[in-house]
Amino acid sequence: MAETRKKSSSKKSKKARRTQRLVGLAMTLVLFVAMLVFFILLATLNILPTIYMVVIGIVLLIILFYVFASQLTKAHMVGKVLAVIVFILLCLGSYYVSVTSGVFHKITNMGEETNTMSIVVLSSAEAEYINQTGDYIYGINNSSSYDAAREAISMINEKLGSEVTVVEAENWNQLVQELYDGTIQAMILDEGYRTSIIDYYPTFDTDTRVVDEYLEVDAKTETVTASDKVVTEEPFIVLISGTDTEGKLSTVGRSDVNILATVNPDTHQVFLVTTPRDAYVSLYNDESDTVIKKDKLTHASNNGLACSVATLEHIYDVDIDFYVRMNFTGLEKLVDALGGIRVWSDYAFTSYAQTHTYKEGWNDLDGYAALIFARERHAFSAGDFQRNKNQVYVIQAIAEKALSVSILNKYTDVLNTLTGVVATNVPQDQLSKLVKMEIDDITQGNGDWEFKSYSVAGTTGMEGDMSVVYLDEAQVALAKEKINAALAGQDPDSITE
Repeated sequence: MAETRKKSSSKKSKKARRTQRLVGLAMTLVLFVAMLVFFILLATLNILPTIYMVVIGIVLLIILFYVFASQLTKAHMVGKVLAVIVFILLCLGSYYVSVTSGVFHKITNMGEETNTMSIVVLSSAEAEYINQTGDYIYGINNSSSYDAAREAISMINEKLGSEVTVVEAENWNQLVQELYDGTIQAMILDEGYRTSIIDYYPTFDTDTRVVDEYLEVDAKTETVTASDKVVTEEPFIVLISGTDTEGKLSTVGRSDVNILATVNPDTHQVFLVTTPRDAYVSLYNDESDTVIKKDKLTHASNNGLACSVATLEHIYDVDIDFYVRMNFTGLEKLVDALGGIRVWSDYAFTSYAQTHTYKEGWNDLDGYAALIFARERHAFSAGDFQRNKNQVYVIQAIAEKALSVSILNKYTDVLNTLTGVVATNVPQDQLSKLVKMEIDDITQGNGDWEFKSYSVAGTTGMEGDMSVVYLDEAQVALAKEKINAALAGQDPDSITE
């Protein structure tokens, strides 16, 4: 009887060991699949230097071998526990890599630019919805966004089932004034011009309301073609175009920030040149290389980002390789995701709205304080010229914080915030190479970048009822020399008047 029990117990023990072994082998197989998925995702993203990929591959293979071998020994439970821990870490790693890849894809694929048209009435108007405006007189601008406005009118007629009465104005100011005095009861507004209107009618937002969803119409603009430069090996120039409005980055509208960044990967130097948004210049068509008209630089992007690129190329006689389009309103979220930034101020001042006070020297700012700092111009005798400098200081502070080791624990927050705040035509593979180079440089203690800047100024004047800046040609010429020096690996500060 005792011998029978021993045989039965021995069979159960062997069966249990076989079961444990099968479970362990199954866990090993699952771990192998998880490792394979993680490694493929990481290799596809291509942001880690080759040496790191080799080390990660070797470590994963050693772990896999141990987990497999341990299932044939008494240490099988240690192997199982290790497999579970590593599996969880691989899942987290795969998630972070996927998030990074997704963000890279989104910011490098802005899509086609669009005009966003809206139907605007006075806040005191009876109509609250588009179907209540059938008997309203509509106004459109016949000198700007005319085709898009006409297309919007067609869509309104289709929605209402009848044709609305339309009158034309020569410019936005006339159109808004006609809305205010009752000559028209509704206007078609290209949202890209809203901030321009607010310059002349500060209470426009509260005086009016939108009675229909935005009607997006494909913009008749050229695509900004990216350079084929290898960004880790060749110096390149990036246009940083900043909008100060809400809404999609793909919306055609006024660019209040126009900064040329010359990036030299060999010298680890970034040279920033700012141009006043009110600079009165010839706006160029990118495809035909012809002058569209003379206007403020800030209005160039109302013709599409390609117009801003072509215009600045002609001003400084350079080839712009890439663009980075930024939403300055969205930067508030980005700065907060970074945990705040440290910004230099040339002056002690209080913002025009009396909400923030800044000291001369370094200021630790959260997102909203950084946004107010970048927007402020009334507090300075130099007005927009000083604002241009402050915007450079903010961009520089963001770049320095984003390139620091301290950003690692805020990694996903920062990446998620970039979507909708930043768009670029730098190809995804080139962006990955740039990140890989920076990671490699940081590990070798060479990750610091040197930022230098120059602001082109001029004299203020009037063109009709429009306040403009006439660029100082000597400063424009000096900026050209400094840009060329930075491209050649020289110190742009060594080029003086």
